[in-house]
Amino acid sequence: MDKLTGTMFEKAHFQKAFGTLKPACDAFITEPNDVNSKLLKNAMAMVPEYALTQLQPYVLIPLEIHLKTNKLNCTVNVLDVLTTLLKKTSISLWPTFMRIYKMLVEKLTHEKNPDIAVNLSEDIKLSIIIALNLLIEKADIVVLNEMYNEVDCKHVGYLIYICTIIIKKEKMNILRVEALKCISMLSSNWNKNIESNIRLKIIQRLIKFVPGVLSVCSIIVNATDIQHHSITVAAINLWSTITSLIICDEYVIEDCNPYLEKSICNDNENDDKQKLNDWIQENHTNFNLVATHMNKTREHQHWRVRLQLVSSCDVLLSKCTSSMKSSVTSLIETLIVLSDDEQPEVEKLANESVDKLHKIFDGQNKKSLLELLEESFYILLSRIPRFIRTSNYIEQKTELSLLSGYIKLFGKAHLSQVLNSYAHLDRLITALIQILELEYKTITLLEESSIRDLNSIQTFTADVSKNVPWKQLIHFNDTSALHKIECICKLIGLYGDSNFIGRYLMDLFESRAMYRREITLLINMVLSENIGEYHYNLVRDVIDLYLESDIWYLPTSIENNSTTNIADAQKNVIQICLMTEGLSKLVSSLPVTQQNLCLIHCLYPILERVGSEHGPISLAGQSAITLLAHSGGYRDPIDLVIKNSDYLSHHFTNKLWSISKHPEVLNALKVVMNLNSGDDLLQSFHTMVTEVLVQSCDVHRTENMHSFMKVFHIFIMCVRKREQKCSPVSDHTEKSKSSSNCVIENILQYHKMKTIDLENDFEDECWENKFSYTPCENNENVTEDDEDDEDNKKPLPPYIEMVLSIMKRVLHYLPSKHNSLPLQILNEGLNVISSYEDQLLPMVHKIWSPLCTKFNSNTDDIVFREAFNVLTTMASTAKDFIRSRSLKQVLPTITERLASSAKQSKKVAKGSVYFTSHKYKMQYTILSGLADFVLNLNFFEKDMHDVSNSVAYYLDKDQPIELQNKSKEFYKKLYEKHSDFVWIYLQSLYVDEYEYKSDNERLPTIKVYSSSLFNKCNISKNVSELLEPLKI
Repeated sequence: MDKLTGTMFEKAHFQKAFGTLKPACDAFITEPNDVNSKLLKNAMAMVPEYALTQLQPYVLIPLEIHLKTNKLNCTVNVLDVLTTLLKKTSISLWPTFMRIYKMLVEKLTHEKNPDIAVNLSEDIKLSIIIALNLLIEKADIVVLNEMYNEVDCKHVGYLIYICTIIIKKEKMNILRVEALKCISMLSSNWNKNIESNIRLKIIQRLIKFVPGVLSVCSIIVNATDIQHHSITVAAINLWSTITSLIICDEYVIEDCNPYLEKSICNDNENDDKQKLNDWIQENHTNFNLVATHMNKTREHQHWRVRLQLVSSCDVLLSKCTSSMKSSVTSLIETLIVLSDDEQPEVEKLANESVDKLHKIFDGQNKKSLLELLEESFYILLSRIPRFIRTSNYIEQKTELSLLSGYIKLFGKAHLSQVLNSYAHLDRLITALIQILELEYKTITLLEESSIRDLNSIQTFTADVSKNVPWKQLIHFNDTSALHKIECICKLIGLYGDSNFIGRYLMDLFESRAMYRREITLLINMVLSENIGEYHYNLVRDVIDLYLESDIWYLPTSIENNSTTNIADAQKNVIQICLMTEGLSKLVSSLPVTQQNLCLIHCLYPILERVGSEHGPISLAGQSAITLLAHSGGYRDPIDLVIKNSDYLSHHFTNKLWSISKHPEVLNALKVVMNLNSGDDLLQSFHTMVTEVLVQSCDVHRTENMHSFMKVFHIFIMCVRKREQKCSPVSDHTEKSKSSSNCVIENILQYHKMKTIDLENDFEDECWENKFSYTPCENNENVTEDDEDDEDNKKPLPPYIEMVLSIMKRVLHYLPSKHNSLPLQILNEGLNVISSYEDQLLPMVHKIWSPLCTKFNSNTDDIVFREAFNVLTTMASTAKDFIRSRSLKQVLPTITERLASSAKQSKKVAKGSVYFTSHKYKMQYTILSGLADFVLNLNFFEKDMHDVSNSVAYYLDKDQPIELQNKSKEFYKKLYEKHSDFVWIYLQSLYVDEYEYKSDNERLPTIKVYSSSLFNKCNISKNVSELLEPLKI
């Protein structure tokens, strides 16, 4: 009863489905237009799949009728309906399959010449190929067996041929992809068979098509990147599909498969399998060649191509290691390279495949595979230096990724075993040395005199630390390569025997001096991250190696009697920077407790580097001390120095005592003295400088006097900087307003005073008395205050007393003709004691006499410039105390020197070496400071006239533009206080003779006479620029 009910139910559904499909089929068979096509597709969508399968022959009737015709306007609709039908049903009858198959294939070929694809539109061809793909996919295994059992698989072969023509000639991307998919299905759908004998017979019929198919795949992957990536993906997929099914290990006859856990024995093999095995062995060279083409796509720009390549390599390594034995290494290398891919999806899948290879190591056949990879690793190390030198960046990156991947693949368990071989270790280190060849020609040897300040040290990020001048690689244009190599070296240190490798590198450091820079960089990178039991001892030994005197103190300057040339000096700078960086990296790799033990040896040498006058060396020192402070848990580098000041003082004391042997101590001293530190650290500096001061009094140590004075200079500069930060800056410049309300009144006053001067022939003292000036120097022997005031005076700070002691000591060396350093020390000292008047004026009085000896025609330009700096500092601090003596003893020499040197700077070509000379610097300094000097000493007009004449030589258009600008600045500054004088003086330079008359008869007439000292044509431009804003 139930069975009868079920049958009736099915019959009712069948009738309902037939009723739904019949009107649509009738309409479509009559007119296969768009409307009827849509109606039939909707009807099929409403019918259940089991009913539609039963009614499949009925639905195929109108489709076959219209497929037999050649009307292109209805072909698209017929193919669209056929595609919809095949998606919902399968083909289980061989005659039905062949009818549809033949009709679809015939649409793609000419009737008269079936070897040529018909000239249809790309859209119709696409619809036909899609329909064929569905037809093959939905065909039952029985139908497929019939197709593959035909003589020579003629229908399969013919469709493969048509698809290859479409792939080669068509331009439509999706059409070519579907054609590749069609070949893939024709080559693999037979795999549904579970009987090995049937599979083997089908393969024997298909192998004749394999060379052509693989040839097409090779053509596609060798195309340019203009080709759409989906075509390349489909070609790689087709290659791995056909190779893994037809050329797999299952059909290779050998004693055992050394790369898989399973082994295939050759007992009871039939003749068919032997023939297939022979065919595989005969063509293995061609298979390897195709695999080489495929592996090149690991550098493809699109990540989906690389992802498909990973999948394909994984499949082949699991199924074809015997049949493609020669390609196993290249397939593994492809996975290794892509395991470091920048695309996360590719990297993840490749790493999963590499993990499978790790399991092979642990299997029973690990020895054979390990030996194979060791050999491949050695080949890679042999070729990589040449490859790096001759390849582009993408290929370089691939080789580095391959090297990194091999090390990861060996892992901690096997890398030590590999590198225990001297051949492998030596080849690895040699390859890395050649890859890491450093550029030295861009290193500057210019020295900077500025004091390095730890208070404003720059922040060193990862990008900054890789873009430093001492780590520029010759063979790479991108800093990411250095990062990659650094990661490789860290892996070597982590996975290998770091103690053995480190000792080997230390031996090379001493034996291969030519490659010492690259070896140093290798040591720094290999040992920078390690926690082995021997790591501390190894680090200590490397530190001792770096700090050996003849290695740490390399010559970086070129002197007359030196054998060091420019290239050697540049290489030495790089070596010093690398060792400095290495100290910090090695120490920071230790636990904090062990770091403290190493700091005793490392901190002082690094401070020497921080204070170096060479920019790259100082930068390396700053980077190193920043890293030490961070890794040691200190707040900043200043905190690091202060908390380790005890043993630093010991270093300083010992090296200052023999300063001639340790001149670098001055570099470290500059850095430490410049800290914003407390009184405790300042007191330790005070003690050190006191010892130096005592040594400077020793008549047997005069050869060290220049070094002693450098220490004094450093100390005074740092004290001055501390004073500036601790107390507000006071402005000594007094701005006075003109007593006149207008320019006319100033002119009248000038005329009146000039008349008095001509009538009475007053001397300089009359000018002074006229304006009620009482110079302080008339009372140089100043009486002391009463005893009560003396008792109330605060004692001087110790560092000020030290500055005074230094200045008194330096006065003994002021008469030296060629040494400007004592003048620089006195200049800084005067600025320091400027707020202590009781000490300032006596000190100025002591300095004056030896200073005056510097203002003569025979004095060197550099000494004359520094003497002028001291003079301007005296003027700004002591003011009228030195006014009269300055006018009488030094001003004539200054104006004469300025005027005479103007002849030498005239018509100097732009870019001339003159601009680097001391004479030019002297001119620039005097012109820059002369206005302030005049204003601070309140010069009268007669004295200002002499000074203005000496400056006017630099208004000449033939003078260097920088000196012209400084001369104009002189008059502008002077105009702020002496506007009347400057205006009259500039007029005398500009006009020949001019008479200024007033309409008021009581006002006198003023005549301006021309100056005959200057060529008006040459100075008119600058004078007019000065007068332009002064016009009334």
